[in-house]
Amino acid sequence: MNRQKFLTVLILPILCFMGQGCATPRLKPAPLPEARTSGDGSVQVVEKEGIVLEISQGRNPSGSGSELVTFDVIAHNPGPQEVELLIDRAVLTDGMGNQYQSMVVHEVRVRTYAWSTGSIFYGRPWGGFGTTVPITIPENASYTDRNFPTTPVSILPRSQIRGCFFFPCRIGNTTYVRLLVTRLIKEKDEPGSSPDTLRVTYRKVNYQFEFDVVK
Repeated sequence: MNRQKFLTVLILPILCFMGQGCATPRLKPAPLPEARTSGDGSVQVVEKEGIVLEISQGRNPSGSGSELVTFDVIAHNPGPQEVELLIDRAVLTDGMGNQYQSMVVHEVRVRTYAWSTGSIFYGRPWGGFGTTVPITIPENASYTDRNFPTTPVSILPRSQIRGCFFFPCRIGNTTYVRLLVTRLIKEKDEPGSSPDTLRVTYRKVNYQFEFDVVK
């Protein structure tokens, strides 16, 4: 019994230390004048110019570890008219003054196989011989691109689109992060410098989000 108690006292702190070391830091929305937080406290919401952006911490692609921070993004059009969304940039800064640009990430799911058997028979219905051969069946083979679109997207009334922003940031090394999303809104079309061309004028609208890093 004494030996069991000793092992328990020795192993429990080690397991707790390992659990703390492997835990992924959590991003908690911080109070901002132009933002509100969802009821469960995980999503920060900013509404401007007919588009609502909802941003929360997302799941990192398989194999990326802690070298990446992922944000789930939902763009919602609450109005009765179709609205165009064009993202100009997404920039992340941390508490140490580092700046990160959003990056394109492709998530590849590894192809796995299930081995089965199939029988091939030769001969006539009243007699013959057969053999069994292995058959390779792909169970899960997919290529997923989760990046939020940075090309013009028309969002239908009371509809939404989803995606992710990815940044090469280790959030465990900082206390908070700020995310600035810049949207371009078309203002007017003017004749271009040559015939049959147009010069399009855009204005910028900034959405700002902030998250505390909870370790």
